[in-house]
Amino acid sequence: MSKYTINVETATREQLADELGAAGEYTEDWETADINDLRSRARMIVAMLVRTGDRVSGGIGEDQDTGRVIELLDDGMVLVAWDSGIRTPAVAADLTRE
Repeated sequence: MSKYTINVETATREQLADELGAAGEYTEDWETADINDLRSRARMIVAMLVRTGDRVSGGIGEDQDTGRVIELLDDGMVLVAWDSGIRTPAVAADLTRE
């Protein structure tokens, strides 16, 4: 199972390979694969781990908030009902499960 500890969009090639390996996914091509392909594969893993009803946190600094996933959307996106009272789509890979 994935360690679910990285931000897929800013992760290094090595971090992406570690994440994919932890999820039991093929990683032998990590040194030669396009970084965007690795990111896409990691996004799919993370999206499979986030479920409706999960408590998540996201954002940075003053924009950080916690909330609950209320809907799974296409392309690795989820709809989050944030504790601040708003609902927004978010990239599942950018969220941390609580």
